[in-house]
Amino acid sequence: MALIAELGLADCRWCDSPLPTAGTKSGRSPLTAHEGACEANPRRWRRTDPLGPAPAGTAETPAPGSATPPPHPSPRDGAELLLRDQRAWSRARRAFLSAVPPTADGWAPFVASPTRTHCSVPPGLLRAWRLLRADALSWVRREPQPPLSWLWLLLLPSVILHHPALGRAAASPPLTQAQRATTLLTGDFAAAVADRDAGVWRSPPRAARPRQGSPSGGGPTAAQRRALRLVRAGRLGAAASALTAAPVAPRAPAIWATARALFPPARPGLATAATLEVDFPDALAAAAEIGRAAGDPAALPRGAVDAVIRRAPRGSAPGPS
Repeated sequence: MALIAELGLADCRWCDSPLPTAGTKSGRSPLTAHEGACEANPRRWRRTDPLGPAPAGTAETPAPGSATPPPHPSPRDGAELLLRDQRAWSRARRAFLSAVPPTADGWAPFVASPTRTHCSVPPGLLRAWRLLRADALSWVRREPQPPLSWLWLLLLPSVILHHPALGRAAASPPLTQAQRATTLLTGDFAAAVADRDAGVWRSPPRAARPRQGSPSGGGPTAAQRRALRLVRAGRLGAAASALTAAPVAPRAPAIWATARALFPPARPGLATAATLEVDFPDALAAAAEIGRAAGDPAALPRGAVDAVIRRAPRGSAPGPS
């Protein structure tokens, strides 16, 4: 710093680049000229995207029976903070992203959230999207090596463009579009991520999901309707199986992990066709003799197998369909 001061250099307010402060014949110093044209200067965004009244977006109805979200400052206040005190806003953004563990598991909840996103930017978020997109791209251009700049670029679309779920599918009432933009432009990134995760489309457990025509309503259930169709087709055994079959397992991470454990990955030591022939020669020879005595073909054409499978009625195979 002492050397920079001795050489008459100063840092740019936006990108921290050291430049001479001495004026030229035109009266403007290289530092002043650079700050006016700096890519990180938020006032350049003001010229390309003037701050006017925010366009009216589609009003989002809160979930029935939910509490009203707390009031937020206007989105214009947030935009002014981003433009006028961009360094403070950048410090808040960097502090928030620095708390994310720098691992794949740490990034996953941020960039792989199970939210749905809009196919285009809603009108109510268009101004905030332009400001934040310019900030994210400018940060990556200036500092392409630090992972935090890429994390912010990847996180931004899912945070601001997510499509909140409606009714019972939402985990909790999401914010409106204006409130969502304000949380980002005022540096309240934790609230923005919480809002995104609150509007995730989560299906309730199958047992808790109300069904049309349930016994409480007096109509047949889905299993009973299927059994009636099988009875009309003359398949009484399949109808009985449809009435007594276990329900489908819910879509849960624990169920998926259990299913994957049934098929372990290939590793040294697992049984193969060659090892089975060595360990059970007599049993395999007896099975081959039974197949020859029964007249079973040694190989089946693929087309014939496909035709048999397609002709088989639903629910006729034992075990999982």
